[in-house]
Amino acid sequence: MKNVRLTNSNIQKIPKSPSGGTKQYLWDLLIRGFGAYKTAAGRIVFVYQYKTAEGRTTSSKIGEAGEMTVEMARDIAADYARDRRQGIDPFAKRRRSEMEAEALKRLTISTYLDDYLARQVVKGKPMRPKSERTYRRDMVAYIGEVRLDRLTSTIIEDFGKELVKRGPSVVRIGYGCLKTIINDAVRRGTIERCVAHDFTLPAINKRSRLLDEFEFARIYEAARDICDVRSEALEMILRTAKRKEEVVELPWEEIDLVKRQWKLPAERNKAKRNILILLPRQVVEILERVQPDPAKRRGPVFTLDGVNPVEMGSQVRDLIHANLHRRLEAAAPDGMPAAFKHWTLHDTRKVPSTTLREPPYRYSRDVVNAMLVHKVGDDLDDTYMLTQLVEETGEALQKWNDHMDLLISRPDAWPGGLRLLRMKPAEQARRIAGLRAGWPERADQQRAAAAAAADPATIGAGGAAAARQRRWRRAKAGQLVV
Repeated sequence: MKNVRLTNSNIQKIPKSPSGGTKQYLWDLLIRGFGAYKTAAGRIVFVYQYKTAEGRTTSSKIGEAGEMTVEMARDIAADYARDRRQGIDPFAKRRRSEMEAEALKRLTISTYLDDYLARQVVKGKPMRPKSERTYRRDMVAYIGEVRLDRLTSTIIEDFGKELVKRGPSVVRIGYGCLKTIINDAVRRGTIERCVAHDFTLPAINKRSRLLDEFEFARIYEAARDICDVRSEALEMILRTAKRKEEVVELPWEEIDLVKRQWKLPAERNKAKRNILILLPRQVVEILERVQPDPAKRRGPVFTLDGVNPVEMGSQVRDLIHANLHRRLEAAAPDGMPAAFKHWTLHDTRKVPSTTLREPPYRYSRDVVNAMLVHKVGDDLDDTYMLTQLVEETGEALQKWNDHMDLLISRPDAWPGGLRLLRMKPAEQARRIAGLRAGWPERADQQRAAAAAAADPATIGAGGAAAARQRRWRRAKAGQLVV
């Protein structure tokens, strides 16, 4: 076909090229090498063709009619022609640009994490959903668009400043996630090690808080005072000495109430082992209370909406603290509760572990560590401890539950009465402040306390606000938010 000035109308007259046959081009009169052809399906394709320095004819697609006009395609062809006159291979230049754009996308922390997660699945070591949420919440939501090869000490320091607003422990978590990704990229040769990578993780502050049995009993009563399924979840945490997330995220599929067994999978515990737990009678009763109908035992065990596991954040913590202060006040002879030192739900795990090590029980350290699902030795030691001590651990858990029953049935148990009335927001605010007087506070707790002081009706709203903030961060990080 002879050369003409390509227009949006005359390209419509180009005959279709047979599938797999020789293409019939219509070449442009203005830009040498710029042309168009029509596919067998009727699509019009713009191309640029030229001879390389080696004399080889090469061509490349510019685009298709419909996604661009003839003039837009001609402008691109003109740029290619200009590069040729300057001795630059236009297609090689475009490939370099595309590779750079791909590298820009591939090396962003968000995209690299996706690739890392996919590789972990191929290796047969998929990351736990909770851990993946942590990476996205505490790393991607803050620096997901930053390229790994362009990380600087300033970027990492600013990242830490944002994290510390949520608490010192969050800095360690976020920095730990970033370290993992950096080390993987360096090991694979994707990036080179640089001085910015030498940041250190904040030291772990090991807690020395040891609750006594009086304090433990009041905490149990405060948890029961919530009076919904969260009370059941908290009681199971106290009775099984397991980590909060191991119980709160428990699905029915892990439970066999007929055999009184809990099969805790490796991806849901820190020991990374499949663990069989023999459930004590009292825990079986809790699970039967939560869902009496076996046919409905699907999804999460502890749920308020039937779909999602219960939230165990600041809102529940506020309720427990207010209830705890009221129980302590009722237990005090003069109505003035003694100071209650700062504690966390994780501290309650030390009570059964200490009790079972002492007379009259005297269980071995191995049995207690197996009950706590601790990873304490090498793979062989941990496998022995967590898989071979099932019977001994089940017996220890039953002993602990019987001991708990004695604690909560003593004459001085349930000070103030077995069932207490629900508190109004103003009373909750006063009691929370009274219990936490002198406690160390994170930045988010300081903000929540200030909001509560300004408006007592906001008690518990901090938890809702935090949940909204988490959902926003997950959405920003590309997670599905239900």
